[in-house]
Amino acid sequence: MKIVRTAGVLMILTAWSAASAGPASRPAARPADEPILGGALFFRPPPDDYHLLGRSENDRSIHYATADGAGAINLAVVPQDNAIGNLSQPIAQAVVRKLKAEFEEGHTPVLMQPRVEKDPDLFIRIHEKFKNADGRSIDQIHIFRVIGIYLVSATVTAASDDPAAVNQIHKLGEDLLWTVHTAAARPASRPSPRNAPPAPAPEPVTFAESGIRLLPPRGWNADTADNPQGVIATYHDLAHARRLIVVSARPLNDVVRRDAPLREALLNELLEADSRYVAGRGATATGRVLPQRDARFAHKARMSFLAPDGDLLADSRQVIVGATAVSVLSVSPPDEAADTEKAGDAVAASLRAALPKPPTR
Repeated sequence: MKIVRTAGVLMILTAWSAASAGPASRPAARPADEPILGGALFFRPPPDDYHLLGRSENDRSIHYATADGAGAINLAVVPQDNAIGNLSQPIAQAVVRKLKAEFEEGHTPVLMQPRVEKDPDLFIRIHEKFKNADGRSIDQIHIFRVIGIYLVSATVTAASDDPAAVNQIHKLGEDLLWTVHTAAARPASRPSPRNAPPAPAPEPVTFAESGIRLLPPRGWNADTADNPQGVIATYHDLAHARRLIVVSARPLNDVVRRDAPLREALLNELLEADSRYVAGRGATATGRVLPQRDARFAHKARMSFLAPDGDLLADSRQVIVGATAVSVLSVSPPDEAADTEKAGDAVAASLRAALPKPPTR
C-alpha cells in the first residue's frame, strides 16, 4: 500500500513558508526517539509493526506503514518565517481545496469529501474517505499542531471498513503527533479530563533567544520554542482540554525602549495579536476589549469570544522584561475562567530576565 493524498497537503504547507521539498531517500536506522528536520524536532516512532518507508531528502517528512497496508502515517514539518498565529482557517481551506482537486483529477471514488472537523486540542483536523486504486476503503485524517515556528502535521491512513480498526489507527497517529517536541522540551500528550496525581512544583524555564525566564503552570503540558519573537510557549491543561496559556515575545529596540508612545503602540499590537490567536482557533469576538487594572502588568485586558463548542473568555497581559515585551494570554470557558486567569497571572508575574550564562573555565 502506498501512502495516499499526502504530497498535495505537504505542498500546501510548504507554500505557506515558500519552502521546497526534495525526493525521498530511505534511511536504515530507527532510534527510540527520532529526529526530524535535522534534529530541530524529535518524535516517538510508531510500534514496530509500522515499517519505516523513508524520509524526504530535506528531512521535512517521514513515512511509516504496516506490511499488510492496513495503516500508514506520514509525519511532516514545515518551518515558517514568522509565528503562525491565526492562519488555521486559510490553511485548512487550502488543504481541503487541494484534496478535492486531487480526487477530481484522479477520478477517485469519494465516500466522504474532505472536511474540517472540530478539535479544540489541534490546530487543524481534516477528515475524508475514499476508495484507493486497489478498491480498498480508505479512512484518512490530516491533523496539525503548531510548535513555535513549526507547523507539524500527520496524515494517518486506515485501509479498513471496521470502525474500531480505523479508530485504533487514527489514535495511533494522533498519539505520535503529540509526541513531537523540541530538543529542550518533553513530549506532550493530548489534554485529558482524567484525574492525575499532583504534578511536581515547576522549575523555571529559560528562553535564551528572547532573554526571559518564567515559571510554567503546574501540571500543564508544554509546547515550547526558544525563538527571539513570536509564540515561545503554549501550555495545555491536562484536566481541562479547552484551557490554555500562550506566551509570546517581541524584542524592543533602543528607540522603542526610550519612547513611551512607541512602547504603548507595541503593547497594543501584542494585545491585538492575542485576539487574533483566539480567532484563529475558530472563535468570533462577541464584545469589546475590557481593560483590567493590575499593577503587576503594563497592560491587562479581557475579551469574550464565541467558539463552535461554546463561549470563551480570554485574558491578555503585557509585561516588559529587560529588552523584551512579553504577552501572556489565557483562554478558557467562562465557568473555568477564574482559575485560568489566576494561572495566567502567575505565569506573567513570574517573568524575569534570563540569567547570564556562567563563564566557562
